[in-house]
Amino acid sequence: MLMVKQQADDRDYDYDNRINRHLSKCKEVLSQNDCELVGKYHTQMIITSMAIATQSKNLEIIASLSSIIDQELTTMTRDSINGLVATVMQNYSQNGRETHTSYDHKKILKLFFRFMKLGNRLHAKVGTPDELFDVQMKEVQNDLSKEQLVDERDTSSLITNSMNPRDKAMWSRIT
Repeated sequence: MLMVKQQADDRDYDYDNRINRHLSKCKEVLSQNDCELVGKYHTQMIITSMAIATQSKNLEIIASLSSIIDQELTTMTRDSINGLVATVMQNYSQNGRETHTSYDHKKILKLFFRFMKLGNRLHAKVGTPDELFDVQMKEVQNDLSKEQLVDERDTSSLITNSMNPRDKAMWSRIT
């Protein structure tokens, strides 16, 4: 298993341990061949200079998908992928609408399956396998309303309750 030296600010998030947990989860639920495939995927992410946070997120989603899948990854067909996506939508969507979680699961499923079938995760280099034809990601709706935004009263309260001048200056720039 390859590890990437973390930057000082990455240590707060402990990505190395997160990655190890995700890889361990994959080992629990996947076959030896599939685990090796996940390891190769991780290696490709490192080689292509992906941020360690992105590597962690990819492996987190792969571990999540692995707990749903009940077959070898390499034997998945279009129908089994569609079934997996349906399960993801049932578990993570809101009233059938795309959420950030369902979007991430589908996006990383496409990247990983493309890597597994064609040897690279990037669409521009290898295209998309036929098995992924039905997997579509829709834009996640923004349900934030104007009332949920920070108003002048909130900003004033933040400035009043800030302990140091830097924070007061930061909050004064919001409105």
